[in-house]
Amino acid sequence: MSDGLSGKGGLPAVTARRTDPMTAVGMPLDRSGPVAQTAARDHGSAEPRHAVIFHGTGAPPSVLWYRWLGDRLAARGYDVEVPHHPGINIEPVADMLPGVLAAHTFGPGTVLVGHSGGAALLLALLEKLERPVAQAVLVAGYCTRPNESEEPVLQESYDWSAIRAGVRDLVLVNSVTDPYGCDAAQGRAMFDRLGGTQVIRDDGHFETDTLEIVDRLIP
Repeated sequence: MSDGLSGKGGLPAVTARRTDPMTAVGMPLDRSGPVAQTAARDHGSAEPRHAVIFHGTGAPPSVLWYRWLGDRLAARGYDVEVPHHPGINIEPVADMLPGVLAAHTFGPGTVLVGHSGGAALLLALLEKLERPVAQAVLVAGYCTRPNESEEPVLQESYDWSAIRAGVRDLVLVNSVTDPYGCDAAQGRAMFDRLGGTQVIRDDGHFETDTLEIVDRLIP
């Protein structure tokens, strides 16, 4: 199991942060370092801190690291929701998205975390927001079909400018060893369109009980 700062086998996490449309700079990941400091600065808001953690396809909130992360954020003063949306990647995203938008409040103090199908859902969600959230962390996210399975959570096309306008600090966390194809290439495809910060790991599909890497990325 990873310690959250190094990849499997002690390899350092690799990050790329887009500082302008032409430049991406690699750097080690450190909660006190520039990535986390920028996120903390961008997170500043008069609104209460609020986090919503979206589970993956067929994975209820009680499994993996979802509630663990929720508890970690609650201890830092966040109002946390770990909802169950069983329609994620089961129903067409156009059918289920209105209910998701109505079920939660999204504002300048909101942090969104999505895993796998829940991360793909965040693309559609961010595209529809009327005001930007503080941060979105997409873990094992993807924007095109990662394998031969049907992916009703995906849209045929995206308004990438609208998605980027929907979040101040965007973080894309993917693995080079994801068995389902939600890998670093998928992360790069989103990074090239959206900028933000890409974190590349060697952690499969992030199917662990804890996920220190994400906890450390959220101020």
